Amino acid sequence: MKLFTTSNPKTLKSQKVGWFEIILHLAPHTLSGYNTCKWSTEGCRTLCLNSSGFSGRFDAIQKKRIERTKMLFEDTENFLKLIDAEITYYKAVAKQIKMKLLVRLNGTSDIQWDEYLLENKSLYERHLDTVFINYTKHLNYKAKTHNHFVVYSVQQDTIQKGLKILENGGTIAGVFSKVPSSFMGWEVTDGDVHDAIHLHQNKFLGLKYKNLTYKGVDNKELVKNNALILH
Repeated sequence: MKLFTTSNPKTLKSQKVGWFEIILHLAPHTLSGYNTCKWSTEGCRTLCLNSSGFSGRFDAIQKKRIERTKMLFEDTENFLKLIDAEITYYKAVAKQIKMKLLVRLNGTSDIQWDEYLLENKSLYERHLDTVFINYTKHLNYKAKTHNHFVVYSVQQDTIQKGLKILENGGTIAGVFSKVPSSFMGWEVTDGDVHDAIHLHQNKFLGLKYKNLTYKGVDNKELVKNNALILH
């Protein structure tokens, strides 16, 4: 079972700034029968990236994500071994093409991977020479290793707490219909330029809303009064 995605619009943009990115996509929220997004909100569940792009059009992609998620919860040790082996493999690939490896474990999930141990170490600890990035809606989460960089995802009802994180040196991200140059007095950096978010320390990242692509979807209707959209 191949776990990581290595070629999509986000990863290709990261390669342009020297980072070979791999992303693990699981089934979000409770789609698989297991909750992978404990801190999700109605707004983010409605507009979830899981249903955007190619993944929103093809049932086979959704099926694979569900299979991976079930293996994580039902055969945890072997799943972690597979992740660990793929990271080791892609380190060699990145080195061969003269890039640095960038790992995103939460492509369509919000799991605290520090809690999943393989031989008494988290994946972050097992690969301290590798940069890991994640977005999270868990605004009190603190990365436990120097190689793990976190961006806090905010929405209308958490923006004030997000600005406090920004004031204290953290990085936050928000979704916009159109990414502005500034918002609530803060400069906004275009977070869609690439996914190497560790290069954006202490920034307010703006992410453009990605249209959902499943059959029959009305994107204009979905975004109306959705708390996920900041502006």
